[in-house]
Amino acid sequence: MELVAEVGKKPAYRAMGIPETTLRDLALKALERQPSARAALKTMRRKLHQISAPYLGDPDYAGATADLQSAYQSGNPPVIENFCREILSSHTSTRERLLVLDGFYTQLFNLGGHPDSIMDLACGLNPLTWRWMGLPSKTRYLAYDIHASRVSFLNAYFKLEGLSGQAILRDILVEPPDEPADAAFLFKEAHRFEEREAGCNHKLWRELKVKILYVSLPPLSMTGRHDLSIKNRKLVDRSISGENWRVSELNFQNEQVFVIEK
Repeated sequence: MELVAEVGKKPAYRAMGIPETTLRDLALKALERQPSARAALKTMRRKLHQISAPYLGDPDYAGATADLQSAYQSGNPPVIENFCREILSSHTSTRERLLVLDGFYTQLFNLGGHPDSIMDLACGLNPLTWRWMGLPSKTRYLAYDIHASRVSFLNAYFKLEGLSGQAILRDILVEPPDEPADAAFLFKEAHRFEEREAGCNHKLWRELKVKILYVSLPPLSMTGRHDLSIKNRKLVDRSISGENWRVSELNFQNEQVFVIEK
């Protein structure tokens, strides 16, 4: 497809290794809605920028992988944890979570129970918060993301940490995971999914084979000027419309979490 080839020429997207399934999905939907190939290309580029979110930040994954290996070779838990915090601070979403990380998962699991298996959807760098989850290493952990370089880094982390699981390169909106799990994390992504395709969260959440879905959203705009908490509740209400699911809410600094019992 010409649109896929044209967008794929951009070095930034080639470096990220965005799956072709994502590019094709964006191209087909842009062509359906736009009167010309030129307008569709413009729409596709805008959507891809929203999805890849370079403005949220990322480390140099080649260098980060080498530093990761050095941290684990030290055998020193504080050195490893400091490294994880440093990497987490390179991305806006997980940098904000660092402020409450020490008690974050305790509160989540007090409501949803301690899972034996987890899916981390559109995970970003969140798997590096593993040491703060308080779960046994035998816990099955599957993480999904569309950045190939990030997925490779996370798999190096999973191996060094001795986790049971892996990071997987997949666009979960195009190919929803069919693996069953006790819990799924969808942290600070549902609002961006809606920008990509209105109503997509309802379909995704319904298809997930999980008992508990943890959905978090930013309670404030990126400028900090606008309260988004009511807007977030409306998004969740729309996304569970028609479902007999129980929803609880937890509020943290920079994160509003909805605990959805399916």
